[in-house]
Amino acid sequence: MTDYNDFIHDFPARCRDVLEVAYGPAQAKDREVTLLIMTATAAFLVPFERLRAEEHPAQNRQLYPELARQLDFALREPFLESPFHDGDPGSWSVGKIDNPEASTQHKPLTNQTPAGQVLAIIRNSLAHGNLFTIGGRDLPIKALLFFSEDRKNGHRVGYKYVHVSPTDFHGFLVRWLAFLEGMKIPPVVVAQALARTA
Repeated sequence: MTDYNDFIHDFPARCRDVLEVAYGPAQAKDREVTLLIMTATAAFLVPFERLRAEEHPAQNRQLYPELARQLDFALREPFLESPFHDGDPGSWSVGKIDNPEASTQHKPLTNQTPAGQVLAIIRNSLAHGNLFTIGGRDLPIKALLFFSEDRKNGHRVGYKYVHVSPTDFHGFLVRWLAFLEGMKIPPVVVAQALARTA
């Protein structure tokens, strides 16, 4: 294997290739959610951190200023209108809860929720291992739950969460990877790519 050219374009593009090749076989073995989590941990978390951090040792904000600027702008947009989503709330839900074990009613994401809030919760969840699934032993996973501490004055007051189906999370990853490549993919093209892997 050749070395990565960078962790902003080349590494995520390789992760995208693996996701595309492996998604069908992973579904056949009931491992598609595992593949999604692996892809998110690598292809979302690494470039997201590198592009956001002003003082990351790799200095990716300085090396890719236009992409960093686009990310900053996209994070301020409503998630449903951002490059990371197709506009239909689907199974996406964001909220607050006292503890991750409490049951909650998941209300659909509104157009008021900033993309930065959704992506920060996913980032924190992956970075700190606060990921749960809804399904059950020997049952298909129906949803992923990403939790992030909700802190005030340095103290945890509860948790913020993102609730999403594996299918909708797969769509997010496809759009995130396209964003890193600087591609503005029409929704119909994304839908076709997702349909091929369904």
